[in-house]
Amino acid sequence: MLRDNEKVTDVITGEALLSLLREKASVSTESLAARLQQFLRLEEDADRCQSILAALRMISTLSVHHESHESYADNSQKTPMQIFYWSFMKH
Repeated sequence: MLRDNEKVTDVITGEALLSLLREKASVSTESLAARLQQFLRLEEDADRCQSILAALRMISTLSVHHESHESYADNSQKTPMQIFYWSFMKH
């Protein structure tokens, strides 16, 4: 059952990412989280809402991971975080 929930979360995350790409929008953890929040506001199915919330938690975890690495770099300008950490995820 857990595997099915993970798959649904992955599918929803992919749907949000693809919707950003189709619009030629900037792809960052912030824009992906905003799109997932938009999905959450519109979703009526309770199970999908739970999967969207799981995707938002995953994005939040990736964001914290990236920021901890970024704090070691002495960059004076903060750029939007790009999503390139998918390889760290358990498949």
